[in-house]
Amino acid sequence: MQLFVRLDEIHELGLVDDRTFVTRILPLVSGSLLTLIGGCLRGGSSWDENKAQLLERYFPYFVRERLIRELIVFNFHGEGQSLRQYMERIFRVAKFLDYQARKE
Repeated sequence: MQLFVRLDEIHELGLVDDRTFVTRILPLVSGSLLTLIGGCLRGGSSWDENKAQLLERYFPYFVRERLIRELIVFNFHGEGQSLRQYMERIFRVAKFLDYQARKE
C-alpha cells in the first residue's frame, strides 16, 4: 500500500509525462500487477486510468474500507511519531484508495 501511496504522491509532482511515469514503475512490480500495468502502458493509459484499474482489481470497496478501518483502529500511532504525521498517513492512504465513507 505504501508503494502505491508514494507513487501517487510522486505522480502529483508532474515531473514527467504519464507514459514515462508508468514505464518507470514496471521494475518495481511483478506478477499479475506487472501484467496489469504493462497492459495499461501498451494501451497508452494515463496514471489515473492505471490507478482506477488497480483499485478495481486489487482494492474493491470492501477491501478499501477494511484497510482504512484497520489503519485507524489497529495501527495506533507509534511512540515518538507525532499525531499529525499519523493523521497525514491515514489521509494519504484514504486519498489513494479514493475512499469515501458511506452512511449505511
